[in-house]
Amino acid sequence: MPSTTAPTTNNIGLPIGIRVFGLHRRLQLSHYRVLVLVLTFFSYTAYHLSRRPLSVVKNVLSRNCSQMVIPPDVILTNTTQNNWCDWQPFNGTDANTLLGLLDSSFLFSYAIFMFFSGFVAERCHLRYFLSLGMLLSGLFTYAFGIAFYYDIHSFYYFIFIQIICGALQTTGWPAVVSSVGNWFGKGSRGLIFGIWNSHTNVGNILGAVIAGYFVEYNWGLSFIAPAIFISIAGFTLFLFFTPYPEEVGISSFDIDSNTNRRTREPFDSIRETSGYTDNNESISSTCSSASAPT
Repeated sequence: MPSTTAPTTNNIGLPIGIRVFGLHRRLQLSHYRVLVLVLTFFSYTAYHLSRRPLSVVKNVLSRNCSQMVIPPDVILTNTTQNNWCDWQPFNGTDANTLLGLLDSSFLFSYAIFMFFSGFVAERCHLRYFLSLGMLLSGLFTYAFGIAFYYDIHSFYYFIFIQIICGALQTTGWPAVVSSVGNWFGKGSRGLIFGIWNSHTNVGNILGAVIAGYFVEYNWGLSFIAPAIFISIAGFTLFLFFTPYPEEVGISSFDIDSNTNRRTREPFDSIRETSGYTDNNESISSTCSSASAPT
């Protein structure tokens, strides 16, 4: 039976936040599990939140300017009367093609680098791997947003940002899945992953809401706000995330035995109240009585 007291461990390898606040002296297995679930939930929520802005912002990078009120300082010509409000280089007839290339570059990069990301994640400490991936994702999402302030119109700049963002986004899934799997036995993973996997929807919803809030008057903030969110989440992970139970003195045997005990308890209670015995026990008792001397 797993220990119900706080596990004993040395401070080597502990996250800074856990060590500074002395949480390793008070937290038990159930507390660490909740902490891991919460941190990984919000981390992957942040990943999805930070990849959402482009699908919202592209609607203002290229749109029908003829239906908009023309500011007094804008001088129209025959070539600009329908695209004066668009953002170069997405103000031409090939705007949809260019925006499609931005989406495709991200998706291709994500698909290609996912293989390498999983390979690297197995050989790195997951806390460093995940927190660094989140901080860099925040940095390059921020880089997309500052194009609004620095008046950047290079299509190659946007393509480069999308390719790097696609690669960095692959650091999320292998790390969070491995970490949650380390803390939960096989008997409880189905329920846990079913509930926990809602982070994708939460991230997409929040990303659309945040990007949509800024997009009409400052689309740069539609990227910068999610960039700040994922950066803060990544730094928080670096401070408190414990992807391995062994770091806090909890063995894999404690994880599995705790899960097995909880899955057996409902069945054992049914047996006690109903007097049910399985076939093996019935055969064993019958053979014992038959072989007993008279």
